[in-house]
Amino acid sequence: MFKWLKDKVNKKMNNEMHNCITQNLNFVYMVEARKYALKDNINEEVMSHIYMIKDQSENIQNSKTEGDDFTNDESDILLKLNMDCRKLWANYFGGSDMKFDKEFPKDKSIIGDGDIP
Repeated sequence: MFKWLKDKVNKKMNNEMHNCITQNLNFVYMVEARKYALKDNINEEVMSHIYMIKDQSENIQNSKTEGDDFTNDESDILLKLNMDCRKLWANYFGGSDMKFDKEFPKDKSIIGDGDIP
């Protein structure tokens, strides 16, 4: 019985971490679109942090194959990066904390849908 419960918790946690990666990258893509397509003047320090979020999220994503579990360290990193995205959204871009999840979906990539928040 405990194995079944552990497997269920691991599956939920893995799903959440994949969603966290998607949301982090959706935020990064929005910032890149603003900087390069819309020519917004975004602080270089902010862009440096954005690239770090992108690199770490992609590195963890690329290290996983189907069925791999996330380590505690990977989960901690992804959650911290997600919090960084949320802080940048609210404090630098003036976005609403309450709308972050709506603006940057967890379940699908926003690349190619034409919307730039």
